[in-house]
Amino acid sequence: MNYCYVKDGLILDGPRGLYKSWKNISGLNLMNDAQLLTVGWMPVEEVVPPHDSATQYTEGYGTEIKADKVVLTHKIKEYTADQLADKADYDSKQYQRDRQPEYPPMEDYLDGIVKGDQAQIDKYVSDCLAVKQRFPK
Repeated sequence: MNYCYVKDGLILDGPRGLYKSWKNISGLNLMNDAQLLTVGWMPVEEVVPPHDSATQYTEGYGTEIKADKVVLTHKIKEYTADQLADKADYDSKQYQRDRQPEYPPMEDYLDGIVKGDQAQIDKYVSDCLAVKQRFPK
């Protein structure tokens, strides 16, 4: 859980996990919420409003300091037409990102060519085709 240090209605530290020791307090991270409140540390509640992740995203948040907690409400933004086009292009190439770490090392292919080892070359090609089959376009 994250906390904020609040003094005089201002957030001076956080949101973050608690320190093990802070100022002259040892074991700050071991205190319960009621004890933390007496030294100015308040739990953070994050609110992410419902949104359509295909056309909207969260960016930044509004802050409300209540008597016993800090509420961070994420702001919803609309993707622009250009951002939607970029996102569609990125998403359409997911198969490439999935394939890349699965391909066998190119050195195996080159080694087969240098040695004239057709079986090694065929295995490399077969392994590549298997990756393409696992992650189709």
